[in-house]
Amino acid sequence: MEVFAYRKESQDKYGQKSFEPFIKVPKEKQFALDAKSDGDYEVRLMPPWSSEGIFAKGTIIHYFVGAEKQIVICPNTLGPNLCPFCRVHSEIKSDKMYLADTEAIRPNWRYYSNVVDMKNPGRGVLLWSYGPQIFFPIKKVQDSGRWGDVTNPLEGYDFLISRQVRGKVTDAVNPAPQPSHLLDDRWLDQHFNIDEVIPEADEALVKSLFASHPWKVYEPRGTLRAANALEKPVAAQQPQEVNGTSGDTVAPEKHKEQANDVAARLRAKLANKAV
Repeated sequence: MEVFAYRKESQDKYGQKSFEPFIKVPKEKQFALDAKSDGDYEVRLMPPWSSEGIFAKGTIIHYFVGAEKQIVICPNTLGPNLCPFCRVHSEIKSDKMYLADTEAIRPNWRYYSNVVDMKNPGRGVLLWSYGPQIFFPIKKVQDSGRWGDVTNPLEGYDFLISRQVRGKVTDAVNPAPQPSHLLDDRWLDQHFNIDEVIPEADEALVKSLFASHPWKVYEPRGTLRAANALEKPVAAQQPQEVNGTSGDTVAPEKHKEQANDVAARLRAKLANKAV
């Protein structure tokens, strides 16, 4: 496939701050960090998949809304003020009385990139789903200019991510000490077109979920439920990430042994695509 350069101005459009069922990629080709345990990861970002020049596509998600507790893309990604959940969230978020409701319906930014799990490179290119706490440190490194283009197939950087789960998930995100080329030139042909695998929001679906949503305290008409009818507020269920590693796939040692050959093939591919 054609290799595109990173464009900061395009990525900035997604700069606001899985098991997402709407992703049009097989589960075995998805990657995410484990949200339940500590872990160290090494991830290689692939180059932008289109001429827009972004390494990550961002969208907004509402988790577990409606009577059926569905996970959906926010209609505000289509245009301003289209999402009923966001309208209510803006209205009540400053009142602690409605904390259980605001936590349950809050909009959540999510990002998607083509990556290789460098601890399991035999899986090839995967679709990575991750949050703002990882996206912004990576974007800061990419935009700094100090490391060049971290997605460069010949002189890019892996990212080292150390995750700690101590009640609250925290991630330390840093580029590897040295640049490197891709271990397998075939990865350049394994990109997902993320514009196609992440669908647009379904405004009608979200409206129907809003109509059936089980509010804890807030009433859509603005009236408070009677005190004796209130349920004890509970913490909103948080989105969880699925462990994207695979224990039964081992990185082929031949990747490292044939490093020079791979680099040569990468240069040849890039040269051909530039013609």
